[in-house]
Amino acid sequence: MKNIIYNSLFLTLIFSGTTGKLNGLVFDLNTQEPISGCNVVIESTDLGTATDSDGYFFIMNINPGRYNVKFSMIGYSDYVVNEMEINSDLTTGISIPMEVSAIKGTEVIVVADENK
Repeated sequence: MKNIIYNSLFLTLIFSGTTGKLNGLVFDLNTQEPISGCNVVIESTDLGTATDSDGYFFIMNINPGRYNVKFSMIGYSDYVVNEMEINSDLTTGISIPMEVSAIKGTEVIVVADENK
């Protein structure tokens, strides 16, 4: 009986997951509508994705640890979640409210010269 318990424990450790998963929803703070095409990047890694047409995303095979996760989209302020904990064999979920931000540009003045 003792051997069966030890073997079961050993097999469980062998086949347990070693990476985690991050998933969630990105939406507009004012309208509550999902945002498609928002970039999701786990900083200091080469992992990232973009939200689908319903605002959902997922990133798999993340090594356990704490990461800064950056959400960016043209027309919206960047949103960074600091120290997000990813655990092995678990899915971490999050909802991100993005706030509309005006794109600031510089003024360009063009002066026409008739003599040229």
